[in-house]
Amino acid sequence: MTRAADKTVTIEERLRRINRKKNLVLFISIHANSSYNSQASGIETFCLKQSLFSRGPSSMDQCSVSFVQNKNSIMYKKSWELASRLQKNILLYAKREYPRIINRHVKHSVARMLLGVPLPGVLIEIGFLSNKIEARLLKKEYYRTLLAQGIFKGIVQFVHQ
Repeated sequence: MTRAADKTVTIEERLRRINRKKNLVLFISIHANSSYNSQASGIETFCLKQSLFSRGPSSMDQCSVSFVQNKNSIMYKKSWELASRLQKNILLYAKREYPRIINRHVKHSVARMLLGVPLPGVLIEIGFLSNKIEARLLKKEYYRTLLAQGIFKGIVQFVHQ
């Protein structure tokens, strides 16, 4: 948790707080989306992908470069697996209250929050505050509980894979 109240905390400060923690195994950033298009709706989950980064010149020897690339490849694969399990389960639980929820799928992104943590991580957009229906849903404690249950179930499936 980086915030307990509706107070602005910079991304840099959030990342500092997260990276000070010991023994973290995954990172999940939960957000409510917004759009100029008030009809935009749905749930989507983002993760990093190795091919989003071009490999520039390196001062490391080839063995070190291979090691780092392999380590990153494993992290990105785990991030995709985590994102997929979360997306599936969040939608499953959200549909109990709102069967017409849109699946915006798992996508790749170079979000600053994801770039700043050295472990498998995802960014979840749980709905659009700019959409009247979803904004109303997100105000309901029952619906937020369903979303949390979906997130929990996705984490459990990821950890026990």
